[in-house]
Amino acid sequence: MTAAAASCYCGTIQASLDVSNAGALHCHCSQCRRLSGAAFSTWLNLPLTGFRIEAGAADLRAFAVTGSSTRHFCRHCGAHVYSSDVREPDIIGLPLGIVTGDGLPLPDTHYYFDSGVPWCDVALTARKAGGPTGLEPLD
Repeated sequence: MTAAAASCYCGTIQASLDVSNAGALHCHCSQCRRLSGAAFSTWLNLPLTGFRIEAGAADLRAFAVTGSSTRHFCRHCGAHVYSSDVREPDIIGLPLGIVTGDGLPLPDTHYYFDSGVPWCDVALTARKAGGPTGLEPLD
């Protein structure tokens, strides 16, 4: 078992994960872009048996994105915690940014890449910044 954890922004929702059989991907579809507010979403997909809400289950709310897909989020901070899809009832998807732990899989595919926005520099050729302020040049 490869253990990991996930939590919403305010920490109300806490989950434990077994990422032994997980995969990761980037999705550029219009739904992911609109729901995340970003150029693409990065997902961790794992078997439902590897996901357990440890705290805050009563604080989860749901939004039916389509007739088959539902996004579950924290009612306090609004953070997207996981998604479920009736077409794949044994799989759960989490935004990878809310997950912490060692041994997480690296995203290996860009889905709906041809639907992506023209201003996203996926090749990472843009300048890079970091450090304590987040603004210091890393190039």
